[in-house]
Amino acid sequence: CENPVGDAPDPRAFTTMTAGLSGAWVDPSTPGQGWLFAVVQAAEVLFAAGFTFAEPSDNKIGAGDQRWMTAQGSALGVESELMISRTSGGEFDAPQSVSTTNVGRGTVPFLSCTEAIFDFELDSGEAGSVPLSRLAPDVFCEALTR
Repeated sequence: CENPVGDAPDPRAFTTMTAGLSGAWVDPSTPGQGWLFAVVQAAEVLFAAGFTFAEPSDNKIGAGDQRWMTAQGSALGVESELMISRTSGGEFDAPQSVSTTNVGRGTVPFLSCTEAIFDFELDSGEAGSVPLSRLAPDVFCEALTR
């Protein structure tokens, strides 16, 4: 697919976040962990819910080893700067108090409809860069970027 107009930008280039990026994204080297992204174009917001694990415990839903984080930031261009929060204290289908605390910052540059990177720096000192791939096949992201 060569660019028919020479050095001009490819009109199909990936330049903005669309609702087509919404869905599950994972690092295939860490099974059972990843991020669910929701792009809300009308509000120019990216919402993310992350799931990972810490030390092992029993396998009930809401077990102490499950770590759930959320993040929210702008959905302009192809990169979002996010505030990362951690919610704790809940258990599935059991009324309990929960608390949410801001725990760091991150960025998510989307490289295409199927590739992204999650860079993070937590207040605890943990930092990293996680390559992400779309978990399910792209259904309509490519169509929305044309």
